[in-house]
Amino acid sequence: MEESLVGSIQPGMFVTMFYGIFDPGSRMLTFASAGHNPTLHYKSATQQVVWYKTEGIPLALVRGGELRASLKDYSISIEPGDLLLESTDGINEAVDDSGEQYGFHRMEEVVKGFAEEGAQAVISVLQKSVDEWEKQLFASDDKTLLVISWPKPVEKDEAPVDIGVEPGQTKLKLANKLWMSRTDGSMHLSIPASFESLDEIGRWLKQCVYVEDLPADEMGLLEQGLYEVCANIAEHSYNLNQSKIIDIWWIPEIGDGQDPLALIDEGDDVPSDDFVKRVSRGYFLIRDQGLPPNVEILRSPDSDRLPMRPDGRGLGLHIIQKIMRKFEYHANTKVGNITIMKFRLLHHQLG
Repeated sequence: MEESLVGSIQPGMFVTMFYGIFDPGSRMLTFASAGHNPTLHYKSATQQVVWYKTEGIPLALVRGGELRASLKDYSISIEPGDLLLESTDGINEAVDDSGEQYGFHRMEEVVKGFAEEGAQAVISVLQKSVDEWEKQLFASDDKTLLVISWPKPVEKDEAPVDIGVEPGQTKLKLANKLWMSRTDGSMHLSIPASFESLDEIGRWLKQCVYVEDLPADEMGLLEQGLYEVCANIAEHSYNLNQSKIIDIWWIPEIGDGQDPLALIDEGDDVPSDDFVKRVSRGYFLIRDQGLPPNVEILRSPDSDRLPMRPDGRGLGLHIIQKIMRKFEYHANTKVGNITIMKFRLLHHQLG
């Protein structure tokens, strides 16, 4: 890389670089850094952060072979629950209106607070934190994040089961199946419990397989339905505490065009059109770990029994009922409060 650079850039110019190889089998990251930002390693076992500051010099900074002599390979073992973060200096050098830099110490605070929630949570919260730090100031450099997390294994007894629910009061078969399927072919979004963070839902939906092809009017309705549910969680379950996280999964049909939940969710009148069938069979799974609402059971026009999240507010529930053709809420499970939804496509009569 350096040999190809020195002939094309002027003396005094240089390039920093991070290069790593991650082996999922051994959970080992081997890397070298040419003057790039230090690598952050969050250790779940101790809940502490270690920074790896390397001695490599930037490419083309000192010519004549000095780079090769300065480089060294480093290895990090990633244990369950651990997280690694590499970034460009546009993040730590972001300044507020007084000229103070965001700094590595603020990055470390975010990681300590959200590493256990996974890579997407760290990315979302860190980006939002830096944006709020800069406010309306012009960003002078790019902000790039590379985050690797290794989630802790989910034991079978960590499925929702019937914790907090009286036997026979509700059925958690679907909730259990979705929870155990959420990492297999699904799309995941973690957002802080704030109204501002809910804007991420629309951008995330445009990346979800099959959903991304929805017409604009249906995409808008779907976003509104998810927004209503998550807004109620943020406001009433979490009291807008931005240190708390809302997890959303889009779980489409998985594997050879077969719906793994077909036997659980029988009775759906699914159209033959392939695209519509795939969207109609998908589920949205939402998990929060806040204070469950006092659930009031209402009867909808189609006789489905739906829970209302906030006491005394029927508008949000009414919107959700119109947009979603399936809505289940399970409070106080082992993994938190679980909400399950299916989208009611506007241009197709389903179920």
